[in-house]
Amino acid sequence: MNKRYLISFLAILLTLSACSPQNNGATEKQMKKLTRNIAFEPSIQNAFVEGRKETMEHNSTTRKKMLEQNLREQREMMQDSGVATQFLHLNADIMDRTLHSSETKKRLLDTNLEIMKGLSADPEKRNQLLITLKQAREKALREKRMRHLLLKHGLDEHYLTLNTPELTPGVLAYNMDVLEKTLKNPGQKKRLMKSQLQTMKAIAEDPELRPELIALLIQLMKDPAMKKEMEKMIKPMMKKMEQQMKARMMQMIKSSQQQQSPSPKPATPPDSSDQE
Repeated sequence: MNKRYLISFLAILLTLSACSPQNNGATEKQMKKLTRNIAFEPSIQNAFVEGRKETMEHNSTTRKKMLEQNLREQREMMQDSGVATQFLHLNADIMDRTLHSSETKKRLLDTNLEIMKGLSADPEKRNQLLITLKQAREKALREKRMRHLLLKHGLDEHYLTLNTPELTPGVLAYNMDVLEKTLKNPGQKKRLMKSQLQTMKAIAEDPELRPELIALLIQLMKDPAMKKEMEKMIKPMMKKMEQQMKARMMQMIKSSQQQQSPSPKPATPPDSSDQE
């Protein structure tokens, strides 16, 4: 049926084009009218669609030309300022509908996954991708709202990792490794000890936590090894304090003796009468 319409259409065009020059004006009007009528004829349009489909499937040379033409048209759409925005909106709508359709969402995700695998397999493309992602993250961190979202997401991931039974040992081991490395670095070790001292000071100044700290210290002192270590640490301090106390006592005694001893009287000048 569709082929018959096409044959009839071509036959009419050939007949009209073969008319004499005297009827050229009328023939042109008739051709325009006929072409317009055919353009709105569903059967004719369906025949063109079927013909295009058959050509794409069975004629490789023509298919290549048709695809190249399609690509050229899309490039021109992107370069045309009046059409580019509409073209981008169209692609965005297509992507949105694809993601919200159960039939196409999986295919799209699988395709994107294959693209990512391809990028990862290519060293140059992989490096470009990582640089692009790094730059995008840095720009996002400069923007207040995105920075909040990214940091919150990172924090949530840390908690999720910590609360996952299979991963918890790894997280704890990592934290211990960081602590050990910190203690081996002189500069970082000092920072850590200062931080711990500040923490202990804050606990000691807190009315609710101070009793717990005291109880902990008392409990530690009951341990023989800890008691021995504490004695090692306290003895030098006590010795130093004793020396300081002795020095102060000597200073106080010296000052007291100086205050109690009578001051020497000034020498009396000789009397002038005695000299005479």
